[in-house]
Amino acid sequence: MILLTWPENLKGEHEFLNLLFEEGLEILHVRKPGISDKDLSAFLQGIKYEYHGRIMLHQGFALMQEFFCRGIHFSGQSKRSYKKYLNINGFKCWPVHGIEEIAGMPDGIDQLMLSPVFQSISKEDYQNYWEPGEPERHLKENKRPMIKYIALGGIDINTAPKALEMGFDDFAVLGAIWVPFISGRSYGELLQLFLKFNAISKR
Repeated sequence: MILLTWPENLKGEHEFLNLLFEEGLEILHVRKPGISDKDLSAFLQGIKYEYHGRIMLHQGFALMQEFFCRGIHFSGQSKRSYKKYLNINGFKCWPVHGIEEIAGMPDGIDQLMLSPVFQSISKEDYQNYWEPGEPERHLKENKRPMIKYIALGGIDINTAPKALEMGFDDFAVLGAIWVPFISGRSYGELLQLFLKFNAISKR
């Protein structure tokens, strides 16, 4: 299981993230659109040092070595100028929003994140680009063995197992965790939800 941060900073976010890491969160994608490197550095300092090696950065790639992060996730400008980042020592994740984009994935990529696989939870107007059965067909016929395929978009307790059945290697969660967090659900309830996702990912 992979968790993406909420785009905006949230009260209690660091305490919650450190708890999830302690309970077995393996990978966190830190995605804070528009954040400065200074503010991103401050955000990363709020996560315990021993968990920095589980973090993928969506921006502020210059901070990766300073914080000993796991790797980088390309998006926006970094995707357009990807060549200068391919020598970074770490995992590299490439996002795609349609089958035709997969052909344009550069060499040197370790992970491919396809979205939205299901109807988005955090973005209600974020429509699915895939034709029915399209991801399954691609994964069955064209999956590259050295690349990890990750499903994003609309991942909840019901769709997470379906993503694995479709042939994805893992899934990424956003709204299914953070929407309840923002609504004030207790840490105990949120932790149980996380543990359910984590158990599904290890089937």
